[in-house]
Amino acid sequence: MDEVEFDGMGTEAYEDHVARLTTPMIKFSESLVENIELLAYSNAFGGEAGELQNIVKKIVKNDALQNGKSDLFDKFVLEAGDVLWYLTKLVLLMGYSLDDVMQINIGKLDARKLENDTQKSAQQFRVYPSPFEQ
Repeated sequence: MDEVEFDGMGTEAYEDHVARLTTPMIKFSESLVENIELLAYSNAFGGEAGELQNIVKKIVKNDALQNGKSDLFDKFVLEAGDVLWYLTKLVLLMGYSLDDVMQINIGKLDARKLENDTQKSAQQFRVYPSPFEQ
């Protein structure tokens, strides 16, 4: 297998790489293939995310963050790559790019922060009854 150079690869190059190397997971009739493919990649994503969670559980259980790097860190990055692969495939199948997802997420998080800041300001503002109102 030819080695692929990843230094400096941006999200668009990664998306192209995923699209180029992906073969259909399931093939049925043409009318069903997009829905079945979406379902298959979604299930694969969930499975890989579960494997990543198990590695994180082991890192926490073994206190690996405090005890120094172990083979768990290598396993973590390999599984994180699998999760990213399937997430990228799902995003592309839905007609978005990773850049789209990041921009939409930033907008959502910015709006949430603004809303939280507004609520905190409102909570700090106290209304005292007027001494002239009885």
